[in-house]
Amino acid sequence: MSQKYEFRTLIKQSLPQEHGSWAFVIEPLLISMIGGRIQSAISGLGFFLAFLAYRPATIALKDLLRKKLYSRTLPSAILGTILFLFGFGLMAISRSWLQIAILVGMGSVFILIDSKAEKRSLLREGFGALFAVPAACIAYPHWIPILVLRPIVTVLSVRGLIARWEDAQTCRRLSVALGILLIPIACLLSLRLDWRIAAYVICGGRTILAAKQGGEEVRPIKIGIAELVVSVTVVLCWFLNSLR
Repeated sequence: MSQKYEFRTLIKQSLPQEHGSWAFVIEPLLISMIGGRIQSAISGLGFFLAFLAYRPATIALKDLLRKKLYSRTLPSAILGTILFLFGFGLMAISRSWLQIAILVGMGSVFILIDSKAEKRSLLREGFGALFAVPAACIAYPHWIPILVLRPIVTVLSVRGLIARWEDAQTCRRLSVALGILLIPIACLLSLRLDWRIAAYVICGGRTILAAKQGGEEVRPIKIGIAELVVSVTVVLCWFLNSLR
């Protein structure tokens, strides 16, 4: 019973605590896979495992730096190491050298930001939201403006909606402006009517709706569900467009 409880506790502690980070990672990885190449699928899975490795590895490292050894320290270190090795191994098998280099570079910068910035700082949230974007950018290089702007818009929109920070109103206004900007950029990049334009029309509309609700009492779970629906819709539109 005790071992079962400890295992559950380890898994719970090791999973990323920011629920939005799952969508920020999974959405661009799925977009990168839509091209249908097995290489992208293997590389995307490897990237996701490396993403999951970060938190347990960080927990173990912080314990060791404090010269403390808790019951969680060794299991977290082992779990983080295994996930990192499998993740980078899969990316190496798929020969995604550019993605590995970007992951190492961005990961190093994020570690620095994470160690210095406040947990809910705009810099930390914004940079973290871009972590998996290069995977989609490599698959669709001419869509880089949209792929980079989309997570930034979401971070600003949610931050403005929750309205717990001093920059909430500024974030709200920026999210609407940049959210609406997604639409003409998508039109210019697609050069014809396709499903992806519909995806970013929905993203722009979501920012307007969120801005209208800004400052109201909104349960975090409702925000998460709404953003998940938008994220699923974006991926679905990219998939539908690939069938044409």
